[in-house]
Amino acid sequence: MIAAKAMEKIAGFIMTILVCSLSILSSCQAESPDWHPSGKAMIASHFEYSNSSGKGCVATIEITNSGLSSINRCTVSISASTEARVYRQTAVKEIVIPPGKRAYFDIEIVFVSEDESLKAAGMAIEDFFFL
Repeated sequence: MIAAKAMEKIAGFIMTILVCSLSILSSCQAESPDWHPSGKAMIASHFEYSNSSGKGCVATIEITNSGLSSINRCTVSISASTEARVYRQTAVKEIVIPPGKRAYFDIEIVFVSEDESLKAAGMAIEDFFFL
């Protein structure tokens, strides 16, 4: 009788631990929209240059944090199209951007030939993601 009551209490205790554990695990989803950083990357401006070391372009990237958590790292891939070829480059920036805020950084692409120049709509964001 005493052993049966003890086993009943132990079973109840184990069930309570299981229910609490499942409830904690279900609230800690890694892909929850509240946790996962979200935002947008865009080209804020760009310019071409020519100097003694060659010719190229610089794109100023704007990152806007539209999520509920800070962005700690952003990865942005851009392309720059000339008549001769398409250049692609990816930048990874360790930068803290709080929710509702924005930050800027530059990506430089050096052209192979001094005869090249950007097409009219030659700069584009190819992809981006945040951590």
